Amino acid sequence: MDTRYLFKRHNTWWVKVAVPRTLREELGFDLRASLKTHSLTKAQEKRWNIVDNLKGEIEGVKNKRKADISVGERNKVQEYIPPTNTSNPQYYHKVVDCQYACPAHTPVPEYIRQISLGNYKEAYMINWESNVFPGILGRTCDRPCEPACRRTRTHEKPVAICRLKRVAYDRKGDTSNLIPKIPLNKNGKKIALVGGGPASLTVARDLLFLGYECVLFEKDPQAGGLMRTNIPAFRLPVEVLNDEVDLIINLGIETRFNTEITSMKSLLEEDFDAIFVGTGAPRGKDLNIEGRQEAKKNIHIGIDWLTSIAFEHTDSIGKKVLVLGGGNTAMDCCRSSLRLGADDVKVVVRSPFDQMKASEWEIEEAMEEHIPI
Repeated sequence: MDTRYLFKRHNTWWVKVAVPRTLREELGFDLRASLKTHSLTKAQEKRWNIVDNLKGEIEGVKNKRKADISVGERNKVQEYIPPTNTSNPQYYHKVVDCQYACPAHTPVPEYIRQISLGNYKEAYMINWESNVFPGILGRTCDRPCEPACRRTRTHEKPVAICRLKRVAYDRKGDTSNLIPKIPLNKNGKKIALVGGGPASLTVARDLLFLGYECVLFEKDPQAGGLMRTNIPAFRLPVEVLNDEVDLIINLGIETRFNTEITSMKSLLEEDFDAIFVGTGAPRGKDLNIEGRQEAKKNIHIGIDWLTSIAFEHTDSIGKKVLVLGGGNTAMDCCRSSLRLGADDVKVVVRSPFDQMKASEWEIEEAMEEHIPI
Protein backbone atom coordinates (compact mmCIF):
# COMPACT_ATOMS: atom_id res chain seq x y z
CA MET A 1 0.00 0.00 0.00
CA ASP A 2 1.29 3.45 -0.94
CA THR A 3 0.91 5.20 2.43
CA ARG A 4 2.10 8.66 3.40
CA TYR A 5 1.91 10.23 6.80
CA LEU A 6 0.39 13.38 8.19
CA PHE A 7 2.43 14.85 11.04
CA LYS A 8 0.76 17.34 13.35
CA ARG A 9 2.70 19.27 15.96
CA HIS A 10 1.10 20.86 19.01
CA ASN A 11 3.59 22.53 21.36
CA THR A 12 5.92 19.59 22.14
CA TRP A 13 3.99 16.55 20.91
CA TRP A 14 3.37 15.06 17.48
CA VAL A 15 0.60 12.95 15.99
CA LYS A 16 1.26 10.60 13.08
CA VAL A 17 -1.69 9.61 10.90
CA ALA A 18 -1.40 7.18 7.98
CA VAL A 19 -3.09 8.48 4.82
CA PRO A 20 -3.30 5.83 2.04
CA ARG A 21 -2.87 6.90 -1.56
CA THR A 22 -6.46 6.01 -2.43
CA LEU A 23 -7.76 8.24 0.32
CA ARG A 24 -5.52 11.11 -0.76
CA GLU A 25 -6.96 10.80 -4.24
CA GLU A 26 -10.47 10.87 -2.81
CA LEU A 27 -9.71 14.02 -0.82
CA GLY A 28 -8.16 15.61 -3.89
CA PHE A 29 -5.12 17.20 -2.27
CA ASP A 30 -1.95 16.35 -0.31
CA LEU A 31 -2.63 16.80 3.40
CA ARG A 32 0.99 16.37 4.40
CA ALA A 33 2.20 19.15 2.10
CA SER A 34 -0.61 21.45 3.12
CA LEU A 35 0.00 21.51 6.87
CA LYS A 36 2.75 23.59 8.38
CA THR A 37 4.77 21.97 11.14
CA HIS A 38 5.58 24.86 13.44
CA SER A 39 4.58 25.85 16.95
CA LEU A 40 1.02 27.06 17.27
CA THR A 41 -0.30 30.29 18.66
CA LYS A 42 -3.58 30.47 20.53
CA ALA A 43 -5.11 32.13 17.50
CA GLN A 44 -4.45 28.94 15.52
CA GLU A 45 -6.00 26.57 18.05
CA LYS A 46 -9.42 26.76 16.41
CA ARG A 47 -7.98 25.76 13.06
CA TRP A 48 -6.09 22.82 14.53
CA ASN A 49 -9.18 21.66 16.42
CA ILE A 50 -10.87 21.48 13.05
CA VAL A 51 -7.93 19.41 11.80
CA ASP A 52 -8.35 17.13 14.82
CA ASN A 53 -11.98 16.62 13.86
CA LEU A 54 -10.90 16.07 10.28
CA LYS A 55 -8.60 13.29 11.50
CA GLY A 56 -11.60 11.50 12.92
CA GLU A 57 -13.47 11.97 9.68
CA ILE A 58 -10.56 10.47 7.76
CA GLU A 59 -10.54 7.42 10.01
CA GLY A 60 -14.27 7.09 9.51
CA VAL A 61 -13.86 7.22 5.76
CA LYS A 62 -11.16 4.55 5.90
CA ASN A 63 -13.18 2.23 8.12
CA LYS A 64 -16.34 2.50 6.06
CA ARG A 65 -14.38 2.29 2.77
CA LYS A 66 -16.32 5.08 1.19
CA ALA A 67 -15.87 5.25 -2.54
CA ASP A 68 -15.95 9.03 -2.75
CA ILE A 69 -16.42 12.20 -0.76
CA SER A 70 -19.16 14.64 -1.58
CA VAL A 71 -18.31 17.99 -3.14
CA GLY A 72 -19.58 19.77 -0.05
CA GLU A 73 -17.29 17.83 2.27
CA ARG A 74 -14.34 18.43 -0.02
CA ASN A 75 -15.00 22.15 -0.09
CA LYS A 76 -15.25 22.18 3.70
CA VAL A 77 -11.82 20.58 3.97
CA GLN A 78 -10.19 22.88 1.42
CA GLU A 79 -11.63 25.93 3.16
CA TYR A 80 -9.24 25.27 6.03
CA ILE A 81 -6.40 23.45 4.27
CA PRO A 82 -6.03 24.73 0.69
CA PRO A 83 -4.37 22.40 -1.81
CA THR A 84 -0.66 22.86 -2.43
CA ASN A 85 0.04 25.25 -5.30
CA THR A 86 2.65 23.57 -7.49
CA SER A 87 2.25 25.87 -10.50
CA ASN A 88 5.33 27.86 -9.43
CA PRO A 89 8.52 25.83 -10.05
CA GLN A 90 10.13 27.51 -7.03
CA TYR A 91 7.90 25.32 -4.85
CA TYR A 92 9.99 22.30 -5.73
CA HIS A 93 13.16 24.08 -4.59
CA LYS A 94 11.66 25.25 -1.33
CA VAL A 95 10.44 21.77 -0.44
CA VAL A 96 14.01 21.00 0.73
CA ASP A 97 14.84 24.09 2.77
CA CYS A 98 18.53 23.32 3.32
CA GLN A 99 19.15 22.70 -0.38
CA TYR A 100 17.35 25.89 -1.36
CA ALA A 101 19.39 27.91 1.17
CA CYS A 102 22.67 26.65 -0.29
CA PRO A 103 24.03 29.08 -2.95
CA ALA A 104 25.03 26.06 -5.05
CA HIS A 105 21.73 24.24 -4.33
CA THR A 106 23.72 21.17 -3.32
CA PRO A 107 21.33 18.17 -2.99
CA VAL A 108 21.86 17.77 0.75
CA PRO A 109 19.47 14.83 1.34
CA GLU A 110 21.12 12.85 -1.46
CA TYR A 111 24.67 12.97 -0.14
CA ILE A 112 23.63 12.50 3.50
CA ARG A 113 21.71 9.40 2.42
CA GLN A 114 24.84 8.07 0.69
CA ILE A 115 26.91 8.72 3.82
CA SER A 116 24.36 6.86 5.94
CA LEU A 117 24.82 3.88 3.60
CA GLY A 118 28.60 4.11 3.84
CA ASN A 119 28.92 5.23 0.20
CA TYR A 120 31.46 8.00 0.81
CA LYS A 121 32.71 8.16 -2.78
CA GLU A 122 29.20 8.69 -4.09
CA ALA A 123 28.54 11.32 -1.41
CA TYR A 124 31.72 13.14 -2.38
CA MET A 125 30.89 13.10 -6.09
CA ILE A 126 27.39 14.50 -5.46
CA ASN A 127 29.07 17.40 -3.69
CA TRP A 128 31.84 17.78 -6.25
CA GLU A 129 29.32 18.12 -9.05
CA SER A 130 27.48 20.91 -7.20
CA ASN A 131 30.05 22.87 -5.22
CA VAL A 132 33.43 21.76 -6.64
CA PHE A 133 35.37 21.90 -3.34
CA PRO A 134 33.69 19.57 -0.80
CA GLY A 135 36.81 19.02 1.31
CA ILE A 136 37.43 22.76 1.58
CA LEU A 137 33.81 23.69 2.20
CA GLY A 138 33.44 20.91 4.75
CA ARG A 139 35.93 22.83 6.88
CA THR A 140 35.27 26.48 6.04
CA CYS A 141 31.76 27.00 4.63
CA ASP A 142 29.58 29.62 6.34
CA ARG A 143 26.76 27.02 6.42
CA PRO A 144 23.67 28.92 5.23
CA CYS A 145 22.01 25.51 4.91
CA GLU A 146 22.07 24.76 8.63
CA PRO A 147 19.85 27.61 9.90
CA ALA A 148 17.35 26.47 7.24
CA CYS A 149 17.46 22.84 8.41
CA ARG A 150 14.02 21.57 9.39
CA ARG A 151 15.49 19.78 12.39
CA THR A 152 15.72 23.14 14.18
CA ARG A 153 11.92 23.14 14.36
CA THR A 154 11.97 20.19 16.73
CA HIS A 155 15.51 20.14 18.13
CA GLU A 156 17.97 22.71 19.37
CA LYS A 157 20.59 22.12 16.68
CA PRO A 158 20.40 21.34 12.93
CA VAL A 159 21.93 18.39 11.12
CA ALA A 160 25.70 18.94 10.80
CA ILE A 161 25.41 19.42 7.03
CA CYS A 162 28.73 21.21 6.61
CA ARG A 163 30.80 18.71 8.57
CA LEU A 164 29.20 15.84 6.67
CA LYS A 165 30.88 17.22 3.54
CA ARG A 166 34.16 16.81 5.35
CA VAL A 167 33.22 13.25 6.32
CA ALA A 168 32.59 12.43 2.65
CA TYR A 169 35.94 13.94 1.64
CA ASP A 170 37.99 12.37 4.43
CA ARG A 171 36.61 8.88 3.74
CA LYS A 172 36.20 8.93 -0.03
CA GLY A 173 39.43 7.20 -0.98
CA ASP A 174 40.45 7.25 -4.65
CA THR A 175 37.78 8.81 -6.87
CA SER A 176 39.83 9.16 -10.05
CA ASN A 177 37.73 6.56 -11.84
CA LEU A 178 34.57 8.58 -11.13
CA ILE A 179 35.82 11.87 -12.61
CA PRO A 180 34.41 12.37 -16.13
CA LYS A 181 36.91 12.27 -18.99
CA ILE A 182 37.89 15.39 -20.89
CA PRO A 183 36.96 15.02 -24.59
CA LEU A 184 39.93 14.40 -26.86
CA ASN A 185 38.38 16.41 -29.68
CA LYS A 186 38.27 20.06 -28.63
CA ASN A 187 35.72 22.52 -29.95
CA GLY A 188 38.38 25.01 -31.07
CA LYS A 189 37.49 27.70 -28.52
CA LYS A 190 40.05 29.14 -26.09
CA ILE A 191 39.05 30.89 -22.87
CA ALA A 192 41.19 33.19 -20.69
CA LEU A 193 40.61 33.03 -16.95
CA VAL A 194 41.90 36.02 -14.99
CA GLY A 195 42.51 35.00 -11.40
CA GLY A 196 43.17 31.56 -9.96
CA GLY A 197 40.56 31.46 -7.22
CA PRO A 198 37.44 29.31 -6.81
CA ALA A 199 35.43 31.23 -9.42
CA SER A 200 37.92 30.71 -12.25
CA LEU A 201 38.61 27.12 -11.23
CA THR A 202 34.89 26.35 -11.27
CA VAL A 203 34.45 27.91 -14.71
CA ALA A 204 37.44 25.96 -16.00
CA ARG A 205 36.12 22.67 -14.65
CA ASP A 206 32.77 23.12 -16.37
CA LEU A 207 34.23 24.33 -19.68
CA LEU A 208 36.91 21.65 -19.97
CA PHE A 209 34.26 18.93 -20.06
CA LEU A 210 32.60 20.80 -22.94
CA GLY A 211 35.76 20.77 -25.04
CA TYR A 212 37.08 24.28 -24.36
CA GLU A 213 40.75 25.10 -23.84
CA CYS A 214 41.35 27.16 -20.69
CA VAL A 215 44.31 29.40 -19.89
CA LEU A 216 44.53 30.63 -16.29
CA PHE A 217 46.41 33.78 -15.26
CA GLU A 218 47.35 34.13 -11.56
CA LYS A 219 49.62 36.73 -9.95
CA ASP A 220 50.55 34.38 -7.10
CA PRO A 221 52.76 31.28 -7.48
CA GLN A 222 49.83 28.91 -6.83
CA ALA A 223 46.12 28.74 -7.57
CA GLY A 224 43.44 28.85 -4.91
CA GLY A 225 42.86 32.58 -4.47
CA LEU A 226 41.55 33.65 -1.08
CA MET A 227 41.12 30.01 -0.12
CA ARG A 228 44.91 29.81 -0.08
CA THR A 229 45.85 33.30 1.06
CA ASN A 230 43.20 34.11 3.68
CA ILE A 231 42.17 30.85 5.34
CA PRO A 232 44.79 29.81 7.92
CA ALA A 233 46.26 26.33 7.68
CA PHE A 234 44.89 25.40 11.12
CA ARG A 235 41.41 25.73 9.63
CA LEU A 236 42.16 24.45 6.14
CA PRO A 237 45.15 22.09 5.86
CA VAL A 238 47.33 22.82 2.84
CA GLU A 239 47.12 19.17 1.81
CA VAL A 240 43.34 19.38 1.45
CA LEU A 241 43.54 22.67 -0.45
CA ASN A 242 46.19 21.38 -2.86
CA ASP A 243 44.31 18.13 -3.42
CA GLU A 244 41.09 19.78 -4.57
CA VAL A 245 42.75 22.63 -6.49
CA ASP A 246 45.19 20.30 -8.27
CA LEU A 247 42.35 17.96 -9.20
CA ILE A 248 40.93 20.73 -11.39
CA ILE A 249 44.29 22.03 -12.63
CA ASN A 250 45.28 18.53 -13.73
CA LEU A 251 42.16 18.18 -15.86
CA GLY A 252 44.09 20.16 -18.46
CA ILE A 253 44.23 23.87 -17.58
CA GLU A 254 47.16 25.81 -19.01
CA THR A 255 48.46 27.81 -16.04
CA ARG A 256 50.46 31.03 -16.09
CA PHE A 257 51.41 31.67 -12.48
CA ASN A 258 53.26 34.77 -11.26
CA THR A 259 51.51 36.64 -14.06
CA GLU A 260 49.50 39.71 -13.10
CA ILE A 261 47.14 41.14 -15.71
CA THR A 262 47.60 44.92 -15.66
CA SER A 263 45.95 45.72 -18.98
CA MET A 264 42.74 44.22 -20.31
CA LYS A 265 43.53 45.82 -23.66
CA SER A 266 46.60 43.67 -24.19
CA LEU A 267 44.68 40.57 -23.12
CA LEU A 268 41.87 41.35 -25.54
CA GLU A 269 44.43 41.55 -28.34
CA GLU A 270 45.45 37.94 -27.71
CA ASP A 271 43.80 35.00 -29.43
CA PHE A 272 41.01 34.29 -26.92
CA ASP A 273 37.39 33.67 -27.78
CA ALA A 274 36.23 34.82 -24.35
CA ILE A 275 37.69 36.22 -21.12
CA PHE A 276 36.42 35.43 -17.64
CA VAL A 277 37.47 37.84 -14.90
CA GLY A 278 37.47 36.16 -11.50
CA THR A 279 39.83 38.34 -9.50
CA GLY A 280 37.69 38.50 -6.37
CA ALA A 281 37.92 41.42 -3.94
CA PRO A 282 41.32 41.05 -2.25
CA ARG A 283 41.45 44.45 -0.59
CA GLY A 284 41.32 44.98 3.15
CA LYS A 285 40.08 47.98 5.10
CA ASP A 286 42.38 50.57 6.64
CA LEU A 287 41.66 53.14 9.34
CA ASN A 288 42.59 56.78 8.98
CA ILE A 289 43.18 57.40 12.67
CA GLU A 290 45.64 59.54 14.58
CA GLY A 291 49.13 58.02 14.68
CA ARG A 292 48.45 55.61 11.81
CA GLN A 293 51.41 56.70 9.68
CA GLU A 294 53.82 57.03 12.58
CA ALA A 295 53.14 53.43 13.62
CA LYS A 296 52.77 51.92 10.15
CA LYS A 297 55.60 49.43 10.70
CA ASN A 298 53.55 47.75 13.39
CA ILE A 299 50.11 48.02 11.76
CA HIS A 300 48.95 45.45 9.20
CA ILE A 301 45.85 45.08 7.05
CA GLY A 302 44.17 41.79 7.96
CA ILE A 303 43.95 39.97 4.64
CA ASP A 304 47.39 41.19 3.51
CA TRP A 305 48.93 39.91 6.75
CA LEU A 306 47.21 36.53 6.38
CA THR A 307 48.55 36.31 2.82
CA SER A 308 52.10 36.94 4.03
CA ILE A 309 51.68 34.08 6.51
CA ALA A 310 50.28 31.76 3.83
CA PHE A 311 53.32 32.28 1.60
CA GLU A 312 55.69 32.13 4.60
CA HIS A 313 56.85 35.73 4.35
CA THR A 314 55.81 36.22 7.99
CA ASP A 315 56.65 33.70 10.69
CA SER A 316 56.64 35.79 13.87
CA ILE A 317 54.87 38.69 15.56
CA GLY A 318 55.21 40.87 18.64
CA LYS A 319 54.22 39.71 22.10
CA LYS A 320 51.22 42.05 22.39
CA VAL A 321 48.67 42.14 19.56
CA LEU A 322 45.49 44.20 19.23
CA VAL A 323 43.04 43.16 16.51
CA LEU A 324 40.49 45.76 15.39
CA GLY A 325 37.34 44.30 13.85
CA GLY A 326 34.68 41.71 14.48
CA GLY A 327 34.51 39.71 11.25
CA ASN A 328 35.88 36.33 10.27
CA THR A 329 39.17 37.89 9.15
CA ALA A 330 39.63 39.36 12.62
CA MET A 331 39.04 35.94 14.18
CA ASP A 332 41.62 34.37 11.86
CA CYS A 333 44.12 37.13 12.66
CA CYS A 334 43.82 36.83 16.43
CA ARG A 335 44.13 33.05 16.38
CA SER A 336 47.05 33.21 13.94
CA SER A 337 48.80 35.68 16.26
CA LEU A 338 48.77 33.14 19.07
CA ARG A 339 50.32 30.54 16.79
CA LEU A 340 53.10 32.95 15.78
CA GLY A 341 54.15 33.50 19.38
CA ALA A 342 52.06 36.38 20.74
CA ASP A 343 51.44 36.26 24.50
CA ASP A 344 48.72 38.88 24.83
CA VAL A 345 46.07 39.04 22.08
CA LYS A 346 42.90 41.11 22.35
CA VAL A 347 40.07 41.83 19.92
CA VAL A 348 38.33 45.21 19.95
CA VAL A 349 34.99 45.48 18.16
CA ARG A 350 33.02 48.67 17.56
CA SER A 351 29.64 46.94 17.53
CA PRO A 352 27.98 45.10 20.44
CA PHE A 353 29.04 41.48 20.91
CA ASP A 354 25.76 40.06 19.61
CA GLN A 355 26.10 42.10 16.39
CA MET A 356 29.56 40.88 15.42
CA LYS A 357 29.84 39.86 11.77
CA ALA A 358 31.98 36.81 12.41
CA SER A 359 30.37 33.39 12.26
CA GLU A 360 29.18 32.10 15.61
CA TRP A 361 31.52 29.10 15.56
CA GLU A 362 34.54 31.28 14.72
CA ILE A 363 33.83 33.50 17.71
CA GLU A 364 33.44 30.43 19.91
CA GLU A 365 36.74 28.96 18.71
CA ALA A 366 38.58 32.23 19.41
CA MET A 367 37.11 32.43 22.89
CA GLU A 368 37.99 28.77 23.54
CA GLU A 369 41.61 29.83 22.97
CA HIS A 370 41.13 32.44 25.73
CA ILE A 371 41.20 35.46 23.44
CA PRO A 372 39.20 38.30 25.05
CA ILE A 373 36.75 40.09 22.77
